[in-house]
Amino acid sequence: MDSKQLTKRFRRENLWVMASVAFINGLYLGMFTVVQQPFMLKLGASMSFIGLLMSIGGMGGILTTIVQPISGSLSDAIGRKPFLITARILTLAGLFSYLLASITLDWLFLLPATVLTGISAISLPVWDATVAESVEPGERGTAYSIMMFFSTLPGIFTRPLGGYIADKYGYTPIFMLSIVLEFSCFLILILLFRETIVSKKDGLSLSEIIKRSLIPPKTEIRFYLLIAIDAFVWGMVISILPGMLTDAYSLSNLELGIMLTVFSIVWALSQLPVGKLIDRFGSKHFLLLSEGLGVVAMVLFLKSHTLMKLLIAQGIWGLSMSTWIPSLMSYIAERSDDRSRAGSLGRINAVRGILSFPAPTVGGILYDKFGLLGPILPTIAGGLIVIALMIEILK
Repeated sequence: MDSKQLTKRFRRENLWVMASVAFINGLYLGMFTVVQQPFMLKLGASMSFIGLLMSIGGMGGILTTIVQPISGSLSDAIGRKPFLITARILTLAGLFSYLLASITLDWLFLLPATVLTGISAISLPVWDATVAESVEPGERGTAYSIMMFFSTLPGIFTRPLGGYIADKYGYTPIFMLSIVLEFSCFLILILLFRETIVSKKDGLSLSEIIKRSLIPPKTEIRFYLLIAIDAFVWGMVISILPGMLTDAYSLSNLELGIMLTVFSIVWALSQLPVGKLIDRFGSKHFLLLSEGLGVVAMVLFLKSHTLMKLLIAQGIWGLSMSTWIPSLMSYIAERSDDRSRAGSLGRINAVRGILSFPAPTVGGILYDKFGLLGPILPTIAGGLIVIALMIEILK
């Protein structure tokens, strides 16, 4: 077997190693995401403070943003595995901080937890690039959907379990179990993940890496701005939605767990068919569909005063997510060079993050002042604007 065939085999094997990690990760994240913001509220945090934490180390936070372009470009040059492993170590440290916060009931431990979680995003562009590399170009929508399927499937069972455990036994058992499962992910990657990038460290210039990481191609400026606007619009609600719904509708942890279970069921069951459809019909149609579904979900969240209506809204929200992630990742992968794919993914995340990281803080402030209407109404209006821009910009 020559080196090209061997590399191809390693990449195929990596896809299933990563799917295993995604499944185990999904087991504890299903519980963790249910209790994270209710736990913060219990420690006395306001929605404005929770929004600030998410702006620092949440999904679109400033720390999450600034580390990705550099780690992505460096991984293109020196390999994927070091960044995947380091990210698991940082995640473990963040979970230990949550555990200490639950034992001591001291909100100060939320700060290192947020910082460590944010820096652990060094793995995100590396992970996404590795998924794209593991299959042929016409299979990427399916590959991303497989990964999301294994990530979301466990949440069907663990989300209500997490709510039940938190209501009956408190938050500490959930953080302890999360640490055990995250350590399993760490071991799997160390033992089974095979490196597929040939080292080029000798010719590496850090200044060139940083420049390449942060400056987008001139031909892609409009697309980058579109993604940044979209990230700000949805960033006002996505990171703090569980906390807002818990506070606005006085939900128990179990009720929130049931809602997020519906979200997981719809996401998981629709994910694989969506991936096949993306590969067949292209990414643009599904990016538009996802945006439209998100707007509908926000309208329902705003108008829902019963658990049943909230469950319907969560189902539509789950379908919006299942169409967005694989279509966006496929669209980016198709337009990036094979030798700098992780850097391209990291650069896009950086541009949208730098322009949108204040969004959760803005959303939290608007919620504290005006209730659900404050952050959700501008999100609905912004989503409609993004749809119009997509029709014009996406090719």
